[in-house]
Amino acid sequence: MKERVVVAMGGPSSERDVSIETGNVVMRALERLEYDARSLDFDARFVDALRELRPDVVFNALHGPGGEDGVIQGVLEWMRIPYTGSGVCACAFSMDKHLTKKLLSAEGRLGHVRP
Repeated sequence: MKERVVVAMGGPSSERDVSIETGNVVMRALERLEYDARSLDFDARFVDALRELRPDVVFNALHGPGGEDGVIQGVLEWMRIPYTGSGVCACAFSMDKHLTKKLLSAEGRLGHVRP
């Protein structure tokens, strides 16, 4: 049986067009590899659509707020659906560049860059 992959793309951020472009490239690759791939816009119907599609995994092709800040990751963890990319905390921290620099500096991992 083929693995069912949902490619989350679009969303409400200003990076919507880039996300759709990324998602379409991912969809073509998954189809070439013969996965059962479906694209899904990250909108108000997202959770209901995921319940209907019942994916084995979600490929996160979202960019910007909603996609890279822990929001979709939290939704997917709540729904117990595996996904690509980093988890909720890593995404939330990394979207706050100032906080990320402070954390890395405290761990001695920033080298010459200052928070």
